[in-house]
Amino acid sequence: MSAGESPQDLAVEMDVQLLSDRATLPTLGSDFAAGMDLYSAEAKTIPARGKALVDLQLSIAVPKGHYGRIAPRSGLVQPKDRIAQLILERISIPRLRQVETLDDTVRGSGGFGSTGGFGAAAKKHKLDEK
Repeated sequence: MSAGESPQDLAVEMDVQLLSDRATLPTLGSDFAAGMDLYSAEAKTIPARGKALVDLQLSIAVPKGHYGRIAPRSGLVQPKDRIAQLILERISIPRLRQVETLDDTVRGSGGFGSTGGFGAAAKKHKLDEK
């Protein structure tokens, strides 16, 4: 993306069907928003740390090669309230190639989490510092 170009300049098209007059078309809060605001079509109370299905009265056809991730909000929900964001993400599915060995990495044999201070390599490094 070049200077002055917004994410919408590179956007794919996505079909959205409003299923009733209670539905609201998703919107972007700003030109550089990562997600589209989704709006409730009903009133519902969601307790703290609770979960609930909230009717949007929408059907969305996510474009090929993408998936939609819902980032929820919580609290008291009234019709037309923003209740979540739909974040469209591109899918990258690798072609797997089985090998006998892997190239060495900075991570070494520490594995998942080792660079964050939680893996075996990180624990060994902390012991070596003493």
